Amino acid sequence: MNTRYPITSAWRLNPRFRVDYSVNSIEDRTEWTLAPSFQMDYNWDNRYSVEFDIGGEWLQSDSPLGRDESLTYFFFGGYRVDF
Repeated sequence: MNTRYPITSAWRLNPRFRVDYSVNSIEDRTEWTLAPSFQMDYNWDNRYSVEFDIGGEWLQSDSPLGRDESLTYFFFGGYRVDF
């Protein structure tokens, strides 16, 4: 799921949510991934923009050897100049 909401002419909010499920029949392994994130953009002068992205990812993997879980958080920031 990916949506974008214009707050003003310069600010946009972009909440996202990803769900993955995979099965590996060779290794008898299943995996679930849940990844919510939130992006915010600020654009000015139609040439410059700044982006911030924050989120996390939860991964659960089940196999005959047991269950593995991991939790990761991230934050990205950047700018763009269009020529």
